[in-house]
Amino acid sequence: MAWQSGDRTQIGSDAYDCGHDAEVVARDFLISQGYTIREMNWRIGSSLEIDIIAQMEGVIIFVEVKARKDKDPVEAVDRKKRRKMVSGANAYLTTLPHLYEYRFDIITLTGTRESYELNHYPDAFLPPLNGRMNCQSSI
Repeated sequence: MAWQSGDRTQIGSDAYDCGHDAEVVARDFLISQGYTIREMNWRIGSSLEIDIIAQMEGVIIFVEVKARKDKDPVEAVDRKKRRKMVSGANAYLTTLPHLYEYRFDIITLTGTRESYELNHYPDAFLPPLNGRMNCQSSI
């Protein structure tokens, strides 16, 4: 889903401001689509952070937000980043009093402070399996 900048929040000029402002734009977009925001910049330890944790209809959504000026921001959500998101999501889910369905979304913003395009990729990836399946046949 694409969302155009119009008169919405502008993306900041330096890397920190850009990331923070992109997260604010993404948050506002999610709210406009009916999501409830549970957490922003949720951290555990020094290396795990989830940009946005949202909820809709009993599903917890872990959102990674990426902004780039000219190249595709979704490429920045590589295997290492996805693993960190999964680890963070697992830590967050264990703090909840009951089980929830969950998914991983990516929101990208491409462009400049004055003109950008937002794309939302719901259910962008599946978490990797953490064990080995025993596929031995009994034949």
